[in-house]
Amino acid sequence: MTVDAVTYSILIASIGRRTLLRTVESARRAGLASGASFEIVVADDSADRAAAQLLASIPPIPELVIVISATRNISKARNAAVEAARGDYLAFVDDDEWVPDDWLLAHRSVMDHSGADATFGSVQAHYPVGAPAWLRWSDPLSKWPGPSLWNVKRLSTCNCLVRRSAFFDHGLRFDPALGRSGGEDADLFSRLRASGGRLASAPEARIDEEIMIERCNARDIWRRALRMGQTYGLREIAEAPYRQKLSFFLSSLVRTCASIAMSIGYLVIGKKRGVALILVAGMNVGKMRAVLGLPVAQYY
Repeated sequence: MTVDAVTYSILIASIGRRTLLRTVESARRAGLASGASFEIVVADDSADRAAAQLLASIPPIPELVIVISATRNISKARNAAVEAARGDYLAFVDDDEWVPDDWLLAHRSVMDHSGADATFGSVQAHYPVGAPAWLRWSDPLSKWPGPSLWNVKRLSTCNCLVRRSAFFDHGLRFDPALGRSGGEDADLFSRLRASGGRLASAPEARIDEEIMIERCNARDIWRRALRMGQTYGLREIAEAPYRQKLSFFLSSLVRTCASIAMSIGYLVIGKKRGVALILVAGMNVGKMRAVLGLPVAQYY
């Protein structure tokens, strides 16, 4: 190991939201608690270097590295962070989240035990004052990686640890074509899995997320469900023949109808599962949009 060797690179793409400071501060505590060498790489994707200016307002952090992306394309920003990273392990977290001191250690425990190339943790959403009561009750924005070690359902950079080799040996990068719509993380990890990479669920690597008030409405949550389904559908049918696309469309239609019917039943008896099923319906509508070639909503 050389003097400049780094064990962990904690990667954060940001446009300078005020929550970035808390993210960086908590990431530094987790890095120190790991007992290993680490760096925090912030990719500033704002047009006016807002993230860099925000970080300049606090005392210098020796482990901090700032790279300027300025593309308003989340894929390009994350790729810039990956290229700048020197760590053997790349940890991803969003700039509206904060992590506990044992965050990296929790991921490493699962990764070392399983031999996985990437591990995915859970996220507890925190809703602001003024958020609708139904949103707090149903809590649809908290994230659970999967029901068992190898059954990872949510492939996201909001809380994950990835071996450096997954990017540099497999040649994987985030797709810039998805950099304004989102879904670039699920796309990349789906490609990693398809190339033989092992993905594991690490729910004990739990972090917290501050939900902005502008996200606390049914329209935004529905649109995100549509986008998730649509970007998934675009991956699945990219090279598919007409008959397979038709089958994909019809199965998505059936699942949409079934999800809506079941959601009504659950909501009638006061079960929050009903809201989750409405979002499942939204994702299946998104899959149908992919078959129809409709435009994907832009978020960045």
